[in-house]
Amino acid sequence: MTRAYVASMCLLVHFAAYAAEDEELPVAVFSYSDTSCGAWRESATDKYLRAQYSSWFRGFVSGYNKGNPGNQVQLERMLEGKALFLFVDKYCEDNPSNPFVSAAFQLVEELRERPNATK
Repeated sequence: MTRAYVASMCLLVHFAAYAAEDEELPVAVFSYSDTSCGAWRESATDKYLRAQYSSWFRGFVSGYNKGNPGNQVQLERMLEGKALFLFVDKYCEDNPSNPFVSAAFQLVEELRERPNATK
């Protein structure tokens, strides 16, 4: 994979129109040039690209945590490796017309703390 290809993917901005359902405005998500679920499926055999995607998801969740210190995704709850990939696979299966990076919003929603929730 060339540096130019990686750099171009990382520098392009994608505006996710599919933020959380309770959000009124779209959220600007810095992401890849092609965020389609098709691109996600095609990356299944590219371990280097999947490693980049994994890092991107971790960065997204870290950014969420920074902005929401009282409602975080705890370190032990964050999905790793195959578990993360299966999560995004399922998201794309259920939402084929959405960008795969929108799975990050669902990931946070499912894994974050809920301080006021009863256990």
